[in-house]
Amino acid sequence: MRNDNLDTTLCPFDRDPTGKPIVGSDPRSLFAFGHLVRETEKLILDLFGRGLVSGTTHTCLGQEICQMAVVRALDEPRDHVLSNHRNHGHFLTYSGDFTGLVAEIMGRESGVCGGWGGSQHIAYRNFHSNGVQAGMTAIAVGIARALKAEGSRGIVATIIGDGTLGEGLLYESMNLASIWQAPVLFVVENNGIAQTTYTRHTIGGGIEDRGRAFGLA
Repeated sequence: MRNDNLDTTLCPFDRDPTGKPIVGSDPRSLFAFGHLVRETEKLILDLFGRGLVSGTTHTCLGQEICQMAVVRALDEPRDHVLSNHRNHGHFLTYSGDFTGLVAEIMGRESGVCGGWGGSQHIAYRNFHSNGVQAGMTAIAVGIARALKAEGSRGIVATIIGDGTLGEGLLYESMNLASIWQAPVLFVVENNGIAQTTYTRHTIGGGIEDRGRAFGLA
């Protein structure tokens, strides 16, 4: 498995104190990085279409800036990002390791997890993802409780899509996060459709109201 200390040839960016690639806040810099994420996703889809990817893959096409914004907002060394099956934009903003991601998805030893994790199951420093709907939300609450117990300033951002709002584990996680006052940020990326079903057919009421029901502000 590859070492977490990335070779600079794999991460051609300067890094901030948390290890994330430094990207300017001006529109041009944000667009350039977002465009790089998109082109990487298009490359992955091309590789998938040619049968060069084992298993499946889920891209973040159209959600690049949203995914970048969440990860860029976390500025404590102990902050954690727990992502989902559509994680590439989150990971690239967290690590800057474009080559390592593509190699991982292709099952290569040079991948960020040695080729074992593939598209959905990535573990790198304080970044973790898996493909189970709401599968990381309970883990996020556990990590957040541990951070609180150790007196850390870090928080845990657990990121889901609108399709995950039908999973019971999400609400169990919200309930415990509220009871324990755990430093968890529940992020819902609502792209209006879950696989082939429009959000308007599956979600009643406001998405934000679901968090408020548990006293989460």
